[in-house]
Amino acid sequence: MNPRKLISVVCASLLLILGIQFINPTTASAGCRDYPESVTPACEAQNMAEEQARQIAEQATRQAREDQAAIDNANRDAADRAATQAADAALAPDDCSRSTNRFLQSCVDAAVERARLQNEARNAADVAATNAADSALAPDDCSRSTNRFVQSCMDAAVEKARAENEAKQTAVEAATKAADSLLAADDCSRSTNRFVQSCIDAATEKARAENFLQSCVDAAVERARLQNEARNAADVAATNAADSALAPDDCSRSTNRFVQSCMDAAVEKARAENEAKDVANVAATKAADSLLAPDDCSRSTNRFVQSCIDAATEKARAENAAIQAERQADEISKSVEFAKDYCSQPANKLDPQCVKLSAVEAVAEKLAPKAKASPSPTPKKSSKAKPSPTPTAKKGSKAKASPSPSPKSSSKAKPTPSPKPSTSKR
Repeated sequence: MNPRKLISVVCASLLLILGIQFINPTTASAGCRDYPESVTPACEAQNMAEEQARQIAEQATRQAREDQAAIDNANRDAADRAATQAADAALAPDDCSRSTNRFLQSCVDAAVERARLQNEARNAADVAATNAADSALAPDDCSRSTNRFVQSCMDAAVEKARAENEAKQTAVEAATKAADSLLAADDCSRSTNRFVQSCIDAATEKARAENFLQSCVDAAVERARLQNEARNAADVAATNAADSALAPDDCSRSTNRFVQSCMDAAVEKARAENEAKDVANVAATKAADSLLAPDDCSRSTNRFVQSCIDAATEKARAENAAIQAERQADEISKSVEFAKDYCSQPANKLDPQCVKLSAVEAVAEKLAPKAKASPSPTPKKSSKAKPSPTPTAKKGSKAKASPSPSPKSSSKAKPTPSPKPSTSKR
């Protein structure tokens, strides 16, 4: 196709699309690819026109590509022909290298003669190499090419092969005897018991059992095949009976499954069902939206409003912050419990960190009465923070004063919520 014609086809397609948009400026818009605007008549017409224009443009481009490929092939063939003719013009009329003289009898004979001479030269070189190798050997050496069929050399080769076979046979017999020495005297695997009647009977019984097992397997396979054939025949009979009760043009018949009219009816039915589902979904969405406030972010029309996006982002950020705070509180609680367990051991009481921890606990005990006199804030029920480990710390400090309870058991006790202020607040 001419490039100017291709450009004109593409411009016509674009003008068709722009004309449809100018004809329906209110209904047809750039959002016709989105649902539910895409099911409106105007958007359907616009989308169909765009698709037709795209197909026309693709077809025009494909045709132009094919035409250009044909032109390129023709130009390449012409160039090859011109090069061949130019090469032939530089040669003599009777030169066998010319393309026109390739199948001339004289050129064919010359090629055959040249191949014969090459083969003769190759054979002469082989004979010369063989003669040179023979001249380096003794006159009675069996490796000479002239002594290959001498009787003495043939006898020597036969004797060499016999000795090799005897050595192999000796090695096999030695290996067999070594294997037999490891077996019991009445073991049928011994080479000497191969033709003993009891071993023959055992082998016969084993083969009979294997044959019986194979016959059972074959019978099971044959029975399964017959069952499948019977099932298929029953299915065919049931299908034929069902088809005989229907009209000849009924699409429910098995013979009408791939008839074009039935296929079109099935496609139309599926399209109608999909349209009904889409209409029902749109109606349900509109009904749900009508029950909500105009600025409610749960409305389908407010899904991409910036304020709703910001609210969802803020909610997710707050949830992540709460989860992070809960994890940090849990880690701090575990760290405090580990420190108390570590410092409760006698060997670690003089550690500088444990001394600081004991001093902090002593100060907390001194300040405890003052803290009890002051009103403590009531914790909120909706707070998700874990209870502070203050009661555990108090029990641990009291356990140190009295020698009877174990400090580890008091430090590992689970914290219980208390209205008293935590040690960190003190």
